[in-house]
Amino acid sequence: SRSNMNRQLMAKEETLGKNKAEVYMKRLGEMSTCRVECHTHFLTEDDADLFERADVIIDCVDNVDTRKLIAKLAKAKGKCFVHGAIEGEEGQVMLVTPDSKVFDKYYKSVDDTIRHSTYSYAVATVGSVQANLAVKTLTGKGGKFENKLVIIDLESVFVKTIEL
Repeated sequence: SRSNMNRQLMAKEETLGKNKAEVYMKRLGEMSTCRVECHTHFLTEDDADLFERADVIIDCVDNVDTRKLIAKLAKAKGKCFVHGAIEGEEGQVMLVTPDSKVFDKYYKSVDDTIRHSTYSYAVATVGSVQANLAVKTLTGKGGKFENKLVIIDLESVFVKTIEL
């Protein structure tokens, strides 16, 4: 939809009204020879088999309930997942390992009712940090990021990593 174009980096006028997963799959197919699967339904508990086929999970969703489900399914399948969230000009990234309890503790009492603007540059920045942690995890170098939260404040152009 037009209201999402500011944060959907592959969106164009001609893709308005189309399913974003299908638009992204088509565009990624044009850019790369990697294998891309498209799933156009909302994630449920029945989708655990999707996690089995993945080497690492990257959270690119916009609500806490789905993030919690991703954490649960990734843990059940013994997979690491790279969490990312954005609110306005602030973002956060966290590497969640199957045996980690920090995600559940961090999201125990998060309020998911506040809605603010999300800026495309915040999406791109958080996504880039998530991609970096995914690559580090796949290459065996992600361990030093376990139990840490990367806070990105683009209003003041400040990045901080805190131990959880």
